[in-house]
Amino acid sequence: MHCLLPTLAGFTELDLNSWDLAAGSLLVQEAGGRITDTRGDEYTIATRDCFATNGAPGVHDAGLTLLREAGAHEVGAASAAPVRAPAARPAGSADATSATPIEEKLQSSTS
Repeated sequence: MHCLLPTLAGFTELDLNSWDLAAGSLLVQEAGGRITDTRGDEYTIATRDCFATNGAPGVHDAGLTLLREAGAHEVGAASAAPVRAPAARPAGSADATSATPIEEKLQSSTS
């Protein structure tokens, strides 16, 4: 996980699956770091939007405040729908470059 590097205090990512987070979350916790969702709720196997920090005093709470101010907790809540595998889009098809519903939500929230 990026937050274990001495030059980075925290890391956030939205719309992940359990297999994206499970091993990394264990590494963060075993190294003395902290991982929650972007709303500050403790990490569980169902967490889709993560925020991990290196365990330095005050860093996690300060980062959660910044995420709240940026609206990341709202984007995360909107993307907490049940996970479905995306339909296969053949390379070169007209639909191959269209955004998924989650990507559209993220793009509209940042514009």
